[in-house]
Amino acid sequence: MKKSIFNLLISTIVITIITLSLPSNGIIAKAESLPLSDGKALTEKMLRVVEDGEDMAEIWSSYTESEKEYVREFIRQVEPVMKKINNQDLSDSEFNKLYNTLSEDMKLATRAFFIVDTTNIKPIKSSEGSLIQPTAEYRRTLTHPLKNVFGILLGTYYHRIVVFSDGTKITSASRYAWGESEHIGYHYNGTEYLEKQGGKGYNFFWSEVLGKFSAGIGGINLPSRTVKSDFTVDYKGRYYY
Repeated sequence: MKKSIFNLLISTIVITIITLSLPSNGIIAKAESLPLSDGKALTEKMLRVVEDGEDMAEIWSSYTESEKEYVREFIRQVEPVMKKINNQDLSDSEFNKLYNTLSEDMKLATRAFFIVDTTNIKPIKSSEGSLIQPTAEYRRTLTHPLKNVFGILLGTYYHRIVVFSDGTKITSASRYAWGESEHIGYHYNGTEYLEKQGGKGYNFFWSEVLGKFSAGIGGINLPSRTVKSDFTVDYKGRYYY
């Protein structure tokens, strides 16, 4: 009798558990699919795109927020190395020697550390100049910070327009562009001056330039990262981009 009651009790518990596990339509629900790739695989995929000379924006935008965090977690393991590099102010050759002592995973994470997050390049405007009449001078600069997926600054690109105005039109216009490396291993490789319009005798001046950057790590060079910048300054110093 006790055994029958015990078996009945066990059967009731099992039925209850199965019932609670079923959705209302009676079909057993599938467990949520886990990501097919881990942070390393996602990082390798993004790095292949960049090393083939493509922009990372499309593949990065295709990742879910969780996948982006997996990538960040994988790359984050090189933070102590990067802090050591910056604190000791190592030369490029010293950095290359250090890189060659790292594990394959750390090498992969190091190369990925230098990928610029092109989905997050937001120009910063700044203004200088003199309004002494009859000629006004306007110096207008667009600054482009180049950051990785952690928001760490790798390089900075500057595009400046200088115009002189008599109050009705531009009497002189010139443009300048330059870049700076903000991290060992990341390099500014020069500027290509593209098109320009307006200038002397016009009420505006428009300039377009292309800045070139690259990362050189352990003898491996990531393809050049280009930054195109263009904006307009008018005869009153107002600018648009």
